[in-house]
This record gives sequence, C-alpha cells and structure tokens, in this order.
Amino acid sequence: MTFATVVLATTLALAQSLLAQAQTGRFDRSELSSSMSDQLTQEQAAHFKSTVGQLGKPSSFVLEGKQTKGSYTKYTYRVSFADAAVDEAIVLDTSGKVAGLWFTPAAVATAPGDATALTLAKSLLRQAQAGHFDRSQLASQLASTFTAGAVTQIKEQVAPLGSPTEFTLENRTKDASGTTYYYRVAFADTGIYEELTLDARGKVAGLWFKPAR
Repeated sequence: MTFATVVLATTLALAQSLLAQAQTGRFDRSELSSSMSDQLTQEQAAHFKSTVGQLGKPSSFVLEGKQTKGSYTKYTYRVSFADAAVDEAIVLDTSGKVAGLWFTPAAVATAPGDATALTLAKSLLRQAQAGHFDRSQLASQLASTFTAGAVTQIKEQVAPLGSPTEFTLENRTKDASGTTYYYRVAFADTGIYEELTLDARGKVAGLWFKPAR
C-alpha cells in the first residue's frame, strides 16, 4: 500500500467519523484546529445535526475531489444515503487538523423526464394548496387514498405557505413502484420536501409533503 493510499484511507475514516459526529451534534474537538474549534459553536453543531442527523446510515463515500492551496488541502466526498445524497467537504491543515467542514446537498445529474416531473410537482403543489386534485393524473390506488378528508388535511398543511420561490431536485430513485423525485421547496419563510413517485405510465403513484429538515 502506497503512502498516498494510506493518506486517502485515513482521510476517508476521518470523513466518516466527522459525519457521525455531525449527526449527533457532538464533536471531538481534539481533531479540530483551534480556529475551527472556535468557529464550531453549539449553534453551528446544532445546524449540522439538523442538516444530516435524520439521513440515517450512509451507504457509500466516494472521493469527488482533492484540492491543495498553500498549507490547506480540501477533500470533497459524495455521501449517499437511502433517500438523499450530500457532499461533505473537509479542509485539513498541514498538521492534519480539521480547519473546515461543510455539508451541502449533492447536485443531481439531469436525466430524461426531469423537466416533466418538475412541471408536475409544481402543478401538484398548487392543486394541494387549492384542495382539489386532477384525478386523471393519479394512479388508481393513490386516487382511492385521496379522500375528501385526506385532501383537506393536505390543504391545511401546505396552503398557508404561499407561493414557492424555488424547487430543488435533491435526489431521484427508481424501483419496482416507479421513479421517485425528492424536491426541496423553498417559500418566503420556510421550506418543505415534496416527494413524487411516477409509475411506468407516468401516473402519480405517490405524493408526500414533509417538513424540511
């Protein structure tokens, strides 16, 4: 095993450890540089926890990039979970201490059908806010669960949010039930997640609105 391989393996282990610490909001400050330790307040640790704490156990870490500038080296890992992916960036100083740490939603590569799904997601949110769905767009099983009471509950959840300012595709998964799109929807004062599953015929087989983490 070469020296470079050992360094990368050590850095990977550190990335995995830092993610686990971020998910609990408690950090081993002996791994941090003094300036990083000062910057990592309780509020910042709580923010990290709110960002990645509910994602569960990661399924993979892939090194996406390595950049060296002066006495600092930045490693960026793509971390995959069951329903999401994030980019974890770590900056190490020459002593190997952590001088920077960020978690950001991973960019999702575009794929055929994305534009159609986005248009539908926006339309379904408007329908949910109005309390009236175009049932010709729904798969039969979902249509049967969208009773008058269920639709009213959804309306009460999303109508007060107002007009969305941004839709961001954070993940896309595919299984036997169809393709599920995970959108983060921003509003003026808050945000939600909209999960939309389309079956093989393009019908809406699943639709959920959840508070943003």
